[in-house]
Amino acid sequence: MWLVLFGTISTFFVFISIIIGCGKKQIAQVSLANRNFANSSRSSSLCSSSSFESGSGGVKKSFGESYLIRRPVKRTRIIEPTAQQLRVQAAIEADRIAAIAARDVDIHPREITFKSIGGMKSFIVYNKGNDICVFKIKCTDNDIYNIDPIFSYVEPLSTCLLRVMRFNATDKIDYLTLVMGKVVDFTGNEENDWNNTIEREDVIITLRVSC
Repeated sequence: MWLVLFGTISTFFVFISIIIGCGKKQIAQVSLANRNFANSSRSSSLCSSSSFESGSGGVKKSFGESYLIRRPVKRTRIIEPTAQQLRVQAAIEADRIAAIAARDVDIHPREITFKSIGGMKSFIVYNKGNDICVFKIKCTDNDIYNIDPIFSYVEPLSTCLLRVMRFNATDKIDYLTLVMGKVVDFTGNEENDWNNTIEREDVIITLRVSC
């Protein structure tokens, strides 16, 4: 009887040992599998990050893969200027040339004041350029003012003195307009040369009356 009981107990312990051994083996296999999976995932993540950073403009698509964004090429459309735009540009260029020409002429003073009873005043036209200029004087009221000279040359880097006479008349503001141009072909006749001038420029002189 004791032998039977001892054999039964031995068999039970052997069975328990087998079960425990199999469990440890399975646990070891599962741990090894989990470790291998973690290592492979880390390696794939590193490859993917490296591919994404190395490619300029790359976009992460999947493990270890990337592709580039193709941006559309902007094409510049050349628009030809219209006839109206060309005329405007030509007018702007003409104004620019006239402004350059105006810098060659200086007038002093730009404003002349008379007494109410009238009198005589003078002003100077200075040609700062290197070309012979000729001018014509216009007035808003020729009945009150007498200007001398009406036409005259101004040599390069020279001056010309003009006199203005005002008669006793109603107090009001008037204007002199000095139309200056460069001589194309000098003939000695101021009026003819003025009619053939180029790059004309108007300069306004104010005529006032003091109280």
